[in-house]
Order: sequence, then C-alpha cells, then structure tokens
Amino acid sequence: MLQTTIHFGEHEPLWIIDDRSPPVMGGPLGKLQLAHYDYIVPRLMQSANAIIVQNYQHEKFLMNRFNCSFPKFIHCGGGVDESRFFSNSSNASNDEITIVYAGSLVRERGILQLIDACKFSVDSGLRIRLVTLGRGNLSDKLFKLSSDYDWFEHRGFVSTEEYENLLSEAHIGVVPHPDKLAWRICSPLKLKEYAASGLVVIATDLPSHRELGARNWLKLIPPNEFNVNFRNVIKDLIVSKSLDELSKSAITDSEHFSWKNETEPIFDWINSNVRI
Repeated sequence: MLQTTIHFGEHEPLWIIDDRSPPVMGGPLGKLQLAHYDYIVPRLMQSANAIIVQNYQHEKFLMNRFNCSFPKFIHCGGGVDESRFFSNSSNASNDEITIVYAGSLVRERGILQLIDACKFSVDSGLRIRLVTLGRGNLSDKLFKLSSDYDWFEHRGFVSTEEYENLLSEAHIGVVPHPDKLAWRICSPLKLKEYAASGLVVIATDLPSHRELGARNWLKLIPPNEFNVNFRNVIKDLIVSKSLDELSKSAITDSEHFSWKNETEPIFDWINSNVRI
C-alpha cells in the first residue's frame, strides 16, 4: 500500500492511497503481512482523499472486509506498454503448440499444477511444448523437471528483450492461478501482456479475469479438474486451427489495455479535485 501526496500552492495536500491488494504468500509470513494489512488499512483511510484499487473486485473486498469509511475509489489496474510486445508466431504445420508461463516461480501461482496439466495433455497424444520463465524459489525444481520431460523447457530469469521475444514466438500464454483471495481481486496484467503479444490466453476462471469481458482469445477454465479442462481447450484450438485468427483478435483488443487508458481515471480525479 502506497501513499501519494499531491500539493498545490497553499491549499491542504490531497492524499491518494494506492492499494496493491493483500498478501499473496501463505504460511506464517503471509499471516503476519495480512495482520499488518488489517491494522493499517482502516487507519490510513481516515486521512485519505481517494484510494486506487485494481478493479471492482478489489473495491468490493475492501468494503466487505473493513468496517470504516472509505474515500473515493479510483479503478486503475496494470497497463501495457504496447510498443514492447509483438507477435512472430503462426500455426505450425505439425500442430505443435508452444505454451508459455511468465511470472513469479512460486507454488502459490499454480505452476506445478500447470506442468501436471501439460503432462496429461502430452500423454493424451497432443503435441505441445511448455516454456517457463521468471524467478522464484521453484526455479531449481523447474530446471530439474525440464531435464525429465523433452516437451518442457525452463528458461529461468531472462532479460527484458528475451522475455518479449519468447512471448512473441509462443502461441498460448497461461495464467494458472488457483482460486485464492489475492488472485480473485488482482489486476489481470499478465493476460493483457499475453494479448499484446498475440497469444491466446488460458486462465483459471476467477472474478479478476472475468473483468476483461468476453474475448474470443481468452479461454477461462474452472480451477477444479484443471488437467482435463486444460487438455480440452488445447485440443479444441488444434482441431479448429483458429490460433492465427485469435492472435489477431488479441492484438486488436490489447489496444484498450494501455497505460494511457488505465490511468485516465486517476487524471480525471486529480483534475476534478485540485485547487490551484
């Protein structure tokens, strides 16, 4: 949670709170962070003129959790720098699909579940290749698993240029987050970055992901029976040969996910409330 001061001339400063959501991690550290979050939120609200949240789900969570008065809510999720992302991929003639996971490498993000689902798909006869990249305490385990499976490649932490290139060469981006509090209210930034790279997106069916609306390139699957649901979506994409068409649709839709669009509510609020 960040606090920003806007001060103009001799007038009293305006205070904007930027809440990035409750802790992601579980265990003792996560519980300690959540206890601090519960302590600080109602106290900060007493002096705030506005609070930035990631989406409606985030706002609803705060309203339900805390018995306090809130200032004006401003919705501002993560935005995409469209100039960074591009697409080089196309449907392969041999129907091999390249799937990418990019992000923090921790159990809480469902990565091991994703690997199990890919193994299930391969064992079912589908030709796929999984590439994972990022950093986190699972990285060593993923390097070991990648040596066990010829369809799995773990790249670990990569440069910004490598990250953009790896996304551009893939067909599908995956966000396998389990049904946990932090993921139900977070900003679906990774989905937006995948779309800007022309990827079809497979993500768990969570409220935060639904806020992107109905998109033909966005395939939401229930967290339960993840392996079967994941396999079925991949199979349908291969049979329909629709990846190129969906890729173009994702790039078109990603124009609405820019930082300019995302930050407009903040500028609107400032313009309506500053007194010079």
